Order: sequence, then structure tokens, then C-alpha cells
Amino acid sequence: MSSDNVLLKRAKETLERVWNKNNLYTPSSDEGAGVQRIFDTGLLSYGYIHFDIDKIIDQYRSAFKGQWKNGMLPGSIFYNNTPSHFPDIDFWDQRKENDNSPEIVNTSSFIHPAMSAILLWDVYVKIIKEKGEKEGKIFLEEFYSKIFSAHNYLLKERDVEGSGMVTIFHPFESGFLHSTRWSEVLDTITPTNIMPYHRIDSGESDGENHYTKKQYDVLVFLSQNFLEKEYDFSKTQFQVKDVVASCMLYLSNKKLRKMASVLNKDTAEIDTWLSRFEMNFIKTYFDEESKTFRDYDLVEKRLIGGSTLVSFSSLITGLMSSEFLERTVDIFIREEIPRMKKKGFDKVSNEEIVLLWLILKGFAEHGGEYKGLRKIRGCLRDILRDKISNDNYKKIDGEFEYVFSALFIDVLEGDRE
Repeated sequence: MSSDNVLLKRAKETLERVWNKNNLYTPSSDEGAGVQRIFDTGLLSYGYIHFDIDKIIDQYRSAFKGQWKNGMLPGSIFYNNTPSHFPDIDFWDQRKENDNSPEIVNTSSFIHPAMSAILLWDVYVKIIKEKGEKEGKIFLEEFYSKIFSAHNYLLKERDVEGSGMVTIFHPFESGFLHSTRWSEVLDTITPTNIMPYHRIDSGESDGENHYTKKQYDVLVFLSQNFLEKEYDFSKTQFQVKDVVASCMLYLSNKKLRKMASVLNKDTAEIDTWLSRFEMNFIKTYFDEESKTFRDYDLVEKRLIGGSTLVSFSSLITGLMSSEFLERTVDIFIREEIPRMKKKGFDKVSNEEIVLLWLILKGFAEHGGEYKGLRKIRGCLRDILRDKISNDNYKKIDGEFEYVFSALFIDVLEGDRE
């Protein structure tokens, strides 16, 4: 058995081992075993899609139990009061009794990037190949209205401007707990009347995975705003059009439209959502000077950040020209891969890994097999191989401990299909 086959077997066994049989989901890590993070559910499911579709269906049934009456699919569902997660059950239980939250499970009030339509469409394709169109339609019927409701919430409550792009009101809503993308915004906010809290991580900023003490105070302050301002997001000091989340929502809407067509549903509203994004995407996110896509700060009315990987998340929309795609491959080969190798694959952050995986999904969405693309896939495979072959595999730092296994399965099996 080759070394990759050994790691593949190990990755599959890991996902099987950590499957929560009581609540039917896979946690992101040992430390967060009592929390189902919805963004992670999508990523983890891309491991299962190659060998156990039933677990994906179970995971999403669990996820949608947390859906709010207003359609919001919360970023976290709590099955116990785990000390590794902030804000936790006790924090969110301070909500008003007449809110929209579900009665049967405890959830956060944060959103996560929309991914359910992307993943579940791929599951549908698998089902019709294996079981036929009838079974595929039964599957879509179960989830379609739930996904539509979740998207409807995002395009109304999280896009009051009618741009077709999603606004996040807290850095954790990006899906990444340790992202450095929001530092310049966090540093402009002065927190007041912060509640006492116990910090989960080491409390030391290393420039890669942790926040400074002041930034973490701001994170707590912004969390409090969700409750104290009673979800009046116009009053929060953190309002960002997240380019990654917006691109994912656009792709999710494309998949949702496909679902609607299969089920003979009206697509007019979905078409409106898609058109809004297509009209506003470039003028909102594109920086003419750097020729990159960047996040947009609604409060300061300016572009922020500038990560190459964030910029190229635009590839998942399928809207980019062939010239842009070819330039992207060239930049990765000349600049990004050498940068990651120099830093060391073991130091590539969780966010970089997931963004790189999304970018590869973007190439697949566009249908392109460009010169050098295999080098990019090989880079991601090498990074994931390094992560899961490490002696400290079971103690991988960060919120994506088991996601690495899932993405390794997806990349390796995808190469073979």
C-alpha cells in the first residue's frame, strides 16, 4: 500500500472514529466536540462524499434542526456547554425570549458562509448516478425549501443594500476563528463595557493564528452587540462585505437554481439574487490599483486587506475570464507555492488551506484544465499530507482538526476520479 493510500485509510478511519452517533455530526476537533460548526459541516462532508453519503444527509438534517424561524442557519449548534467555544451556550441564552431561535437545540446568532447548496447539489449528482432521478428528487425535496429560506435571510437581512453580496457583523461569521483578515478594522474599534470572559486560546498574538488582547476585547464587544442592540446591525461598528462569503453565496445560488429547475420551482427570485451579484461584484470588490479582489468595509467605505488567496476566491463564481484564470495559475506557481514552501507546509494556516481548496473548486466550476493546475493541486495535497502525517496528528492546533482529513480525502480521490 502506497504512503498516500495509508494516509487515505487513516483519514477515513478518523472521520469514522469521531462521528457523533447521538447527534449525527462530525466535530471540527476534539476540543470542540460538543459543537457542530456549519461551515465545517460542509467541508467535512466533502470527505464523506467519496465513501458515505448517508452521513452527509444525517449531518445536514442535524444542521437544519438549528435553523431559525426567520430562515437564518446559525454558524454553531451546541450539544453541550463546551469550554472550548466562545461565545458559548450561556452567552447566547441571554437572547430575548421572543426571538426567532429554535426551541429544540441551542445555537449561536452568528452566520457562516453559505455552503449547503454547493455540497448538497454534489450529493444529488452522486445519488442520481447511483440510485436514479427519482431518489435524487426525493433528496432535493427534503432540503430545497430549507436552503431557499436560509438564502432568503442572507439576501434580505444581511444585504439591506440589495447588492447580492453578504455582510458579516463579526469576524467569526467569516467561518474562520483565527483569521488575520480583519485586523485593520478591529484596530479602529474601541470596546466599552466588556463582559468578563475567559480567553480560549493562548492569549498571545503570533501574527498568524491569534488576536492581540485588545483585538480579542473587540471580538467580545462585537458579540455583546448582537444581544444588547437586539440585532439592530446598523449600529455595529463592524460591517464588512466579505468577498469569500459573497462568492460562496453566489455559487450557492447557482446550485439552488439548478435544484429549483429539477423540482420545477419558480426561479424568479433566485435569478434576481444572481443578477444583483453580477452587476455589483466588480465595482464592490475589485481594486484597480492592485488588480485584486478585496473585502469591503461598509462603515469606512473602503477596500481592506489584500491576500492573494482571498482575491482568487472569486474563481468559485465561474465569472472570471480565461485570461484571469491563466494569470492566477501563473501567480500561484511563481509566487504562492514558493512562499508556502519557504514558510513550511506545517505553518500554512487553516484559512489558507481552505481558501486554496475553494480556489481549486473554482477551477472545476469554470471547467478549466489550465497548464500548471496540477501543480496547485499537488501543493494542496502536500500541505494536507504534511498535516495528517504529523506525529501530533490528533492534536492539530486550530478549529479544523478533522477537516484536514476530509479535504485530503477529497483532493486525493478527486485526482483519481
